[in-house]
Amino acid sequence: MAVVWLADVDIDDDVVQYDVFFEGSVSGLSVGNPVRYGGIPIGIVTDMRISQDRFGEIQVVIEVPQDTPIREDAVASLEYQGITGVGFIQIDGGTEAAAPLTAKAGQERAEIRSEKSSCSRCSNPHPKSWPIWKFWRNRRRSC
Repeated sequence: MAVVWLADVDIDDDVVQYDVFFEGSVSGLSVGNPVRYGGIPIGIVTDMRISQDRFGEIQVVIEVPQDTPIREDAVASLEYQGITGVGFIQIDGGTEAAAPLTAKAGQERAEIRSEKSSCSRCSNPHPKSWPIWKFWRNRRRSC
């Protein structure tokens, strides 16, 4: 006799996939890692590969419920959970006035714009902010 237990899984859920392209390393991110919207877990990373069309970028495919309000002005970033270094995709922003994000002609999936993680912005400042960054870095050694 076999027993199958499915916890919190609805096979009939309607989902949609999006592409997110990152410049540089996505170390700590793996297929199956979470996608969060405003800090709430809503989806997963389903695929990762070196982009064939955009040199030096990593293409990450995410899957979220179809009713997630992803707008044209939403932004995705690669963030890290605690000290473990486990990565996740954080989706933020998006305004009610913006149109829902849809794939453009020739795209397999719609693309969510990406930006550097909050920690990488801290460790790799803009050149014009160097004096301010150096001042704070010397007083506080972590992001």
